[in-house]
Amino acid sequence: NTLPPGQFQQVIDCLVLARLITPQEIVVETTLDSAIDGNDDPVANLSSTTSNDINFTFSGEVTPEGTEVDSQGFQCRLDEQPNFVPCNGPTTTDFTGSQLYTDLSPGVHTFEVRAFVVVNEQTIVDPTPEFFTWTIVPIVVDTTLDSAIDGNGDPVANLSSTTSDDINFTFSGEVTPEGTEVDSQGFQCRLDEQPNFVPCNGPTTTDFTGSQLYTGLSPGSHTFTVAAFVVVNE
Repeated sequence: NTLPPGQFQQVIDCLVLARLITPQEIVVETTLDSAIDGNDDPVANLSSTTSNDINFTFSGEVTPEGTEVDSQGFQCRLDEQPNFVPCNGPTTTDFTGSQLYTDLSPGVHTFEVRAFVVVNEQTIVDPTPEFFTWTIVPIVVDTTLDSAIDGNGDPVANLSSTTSDDINFTFSGEVTPEGTEVDSQGFQCRLDEQPNFVPCNGPTTTDFTGSQLYTGLSPGSHTFTVAAFVVVNE
């Protein structure tokens, strides 16, 4: 071919119009390459995570190979969004992109992505977007009050009484889903009309148990409250 590009394209167009050659259809395909949650763990399609954040990476491919495009990119959609919108990550020259979602609500979510190219001012979109469905499982912390022992070494039942001015509580925590990795865990305690919870004065064990000792309490009714907590991804 010794013709300038513009004239060469005109010749091709004339041959197409004369039905002497058949143009090859331009096809755009999308591949969803990875899904990484806010814990930096991979998430499989139709699986679950405890993280409210997720980052998708994807790539596009154009056929015939070597097709010259004016521009290329990706469009994303989450759940019940009525329309596809531009994905929020940049599109590289290698035709890869990304989409980051943060602070999603617990529950089931569905992500869709499709690649597109613009050729001669015509937008060509992948007609079969990639789908990805996953579930965000909320992290739940439960507290159990295991015992209340007074200064006489006797157990004290809830809504009962004792002659002792001292009392020691033991308690435990449980995290759901089981196996959730936590950065730290502990308990907060409050007695009677204290305005705020404060760290309980007993140590927290690796088995997620703790204790709180009160001494020299005044006669009368008292109310003790304890709440377990965990820290996950700060």
